[in-house]
Amino acid sequence: MKKIKNCEICDSKNLKHFRDLGRVGKPGEYGKLSICICFVCGHRFLNPRKSDNFFKKYYTKKYRKIAFGSFKPSNFYIKEQYKRSCGVMKYFKPKLKKGNFLDHGCASGATMLPWKETGWNVFGIDPHLPSVITGNNQFKLDIKHAFGEKMPFKKNFFETIMSLGSLEHSYDINKSLKEIYRVLKKKGKLIIRWRVDKIKGSPFEYYNHNHFRYFTKKTWRNILIKHGFKIKMFVSKKLEKYNTYSYILAQKENTSKKLIYDKNLYNELIIKNKIHDTNYLSFYNEFSKIKKINYDKLNKILKKYKKTNLNNHKEISFKRNILELTSFKKIRNKLNLNNASR
Repeated sequence: MKKIKNCEICDSKNLKHFRDLGRVGKPGEYGKLSICICFVCGHRFLNPRKSDNFFKKYYTKKYRKIAFGSFKPSNFYIKEQYKRSCGVMKYFKPKLKKGNFLDHGCASGATMLPWKETGWNVFGIDPHLPSVITGNNQFKLDIKHAFGEKMPFKKNFFETIMSLGSLEHSYDINKSLKEIYRVLKKKGKLIIRWRVDKIKGSPFEYYNHNHFRYFTKKTWRNILIKHGFKIKMFVSKKLEKYNTYSYILAQKENTSKKLIYDKNLYNELIIKNKIHDTNYLSFYNEFSKIKKINYDKLNKILKKYKKTNLNNHKEISFKRNILELTSFKKIRNKLNLNNASR
């Protein structure tokens, strides 16, 4: 395991324990997961974590098998990715200059297709080799098997880069953002999708081994400023019809600005962490009293505890909530919830 000594954003050594419980394997597999928080800027990240080489091997082949149950992306997944990208493109397209376009973490490239069909010159990178092969062979796309820390493109090449969740998975986000800055043209745009920090489902799923960091708007602002980007807007619309996503449109700038730290963020996040765990325990306790659960009964409890279905697919969202709740039961019997966060 690799111990990280400095904050990824502000470089402070003043790192505190945040929580030690989360998902450690496929959905529903919970266990010890050590997450720290920076006392100075409030950035939360997985620490310690396994080595870069371990994750390179993991993402090259094993990732989809563990996360989705198969090495190759399914037809359902591909169709969903296409539709979801259409929603993102429809919103951002009027704000962009057409030209070279990079899908940063594109999987099999279904998210590239709407852009290609409307005249963009599209490229993609992804660490998962079976997905890259599928995209190049099935869709005739130009996808490189590569990691975000070192991209095979010349500098000042892209008008737009789209990263739908990939930066939270990047092993070294500072190297990845430096690379994005390098290959973007002057005033080039960066579209980021990130998991909103208002936890909609289980906190034990939200904090997981696949995501190395857990952002807020304030920590996003600081890390983007650090690497020469200006945030044009935060977007909270459901562009992909998911309740758990939010978006950022940023622009490459040639000037640097001082990072601004919110002194209250650290304490706010510590308090929210305890509230999330306590709220989910209450949610589970009410769920456990129902003998024959169905969608309507679950939805009633979700509303009571100000939670939502994860996406527009009712059946999929229902099954996922049930999986998370029944999985929580297993760890609830073994672990003291009060030790999950301090």
